[in-house]
Amino acid sequence: MRIIVSACLLITLIGVPASAVVVFDLEITRIDEPGSVEQVRIVLDRGRLALESGSNTVVYLADQETLIAINHEGRRYTRIDRGTVEQISARMNAAMKVLEAQLADMSPERRAMMDQMMGDRMPTPSVQTAPLDVRKTTETGTSGGYDWTKVQSFRDGELVMEHLVADWGSLGVEADVFSVFEDMAGFFTQIASSLGGQVPVSNPFGEIGELDGFPVVTRRYEDGQLESEVILKSVDPNASIPESTFEPPSDYREESPPRG
Repeated sequence: MRIIVSACLLITLIGVPASAVVVFDLEITRIDEPGSVEQVRIVLDRGRLALESGSNTVVYLADQETLIAINHEGRRYTRIDRGTVEQISARMNAAMKVLEAQLADMSPERRAMMDQMMGDRMPTPSVQTAPLDVRKTTETGTSGGYDWTKVQSFRDGELVMEHLVADWGSLGVEADVFSVFEDMAGFFTQIASSLGGQVPVSNPFGEIGELDGFPVVTRRYEDGQLESEVILKSVDPNASIPESTFEPPSDYREESPPRG
């Protein structure tokens, strides 16, 4: 189960508008893929979040601790809640114990042969990722009409993220509306922990609470090279959208999460 939260949905906004929410429109450029530009929309209501891009959507409902992955092209969706994560974790842990017992009974020669045949598919112990070291700098500037302060994130001393952060007031947005990102970060952390590191789970929200604002530009680095750039194109602090934004269409097929 790989959850990639930079990818999301393009919802058809129909029906009766609901209460005002905040909408951020972003543009992602991947430096290693020339011509690759992705339009992303973040829709925030208090305790609810929808990430939209292309034919995919990710919805998070904080009060239900539920993540909904919607595929509009395939007209299907999957719900993942705390109970689902615990069930998958229990199945994976049980399977790992059986495999470990079988491997323990193998001769070194047979174990080496198994490793060679399975390659990267062989389960390995969970590897803890070093925490991000988030540092606010004194560098300031203006981008897209917003004043920003540069914030850099390091892992093991290596620069991995760079944010040009505008404060909430300049965006016309109340800071607490973004608390759902922190809730979602906690949910992603729970998924990664429950699955014991055996399944890659991307948690792009782990540092959001430390930025004290919203990044108008975010640059991601890998091995010292710029990998991607995200630019804030617009923000509407008083948007009006239908309630259906945070639910899959009723005629879509629900699919069970991967069993692990």
